Amino acid sequence: MSPLRHIFPETLYWDLDVETGTQGRLLLVLLLADSLTTWQVTALASTLDGAIGAASLPLVVSQDLVLAVESPDEAVLGETITIMLSVYNNSDADELVTWELPEDVGIATLRAPVSVMIPAQSGAGATWVIRPERAGSLALAIAAMGERSGHRVLVELEVVR
Repeated sequence: MSPLRHIFPETLYWDLDVETGTQGRLLLVLLLADSLTTWQVTALASTLDGAIGAASLPLVVSQDLVLAVESPDEAVLGETITIMLSVYNNSDADELVTWELPEDVGIATLRAPVSVMIPAQSGAGATWVIRPERAGSLALAIAAMGERSGHRVLVELEVVR
């Protein structure tokens, strides 16, 4: 099962007091956040005798399959809504993508998306048509699953009467 992404900080790491070794090198082991983005890595340093240095490099964080979900934030109880699912295959191999949709969470599925073959370095879209059957806050975990990887997204839907 693909893990649900949920950690999205604006700053990944910040430390004003980190010290290098005697050769001026530093190795940091960091867990990357769930953000699929390009981080800007910036290092500023000074020596004990006052010399300064700076460097800045991009750090691209991605994954083979990326799912984007377009859904309203609010729905009316009993009315039909369409959720747009877009999946991007960033790998170098074609992927057969299937969908994992929530069950028994207060919705009825009227039309489920079908599996789709997505060429390497390409994307595809699908629709999921549902009808909310209970009022309140619904958490819908949706996943696009490939043969080698997957991506799971949580959608919050507020259902009103």
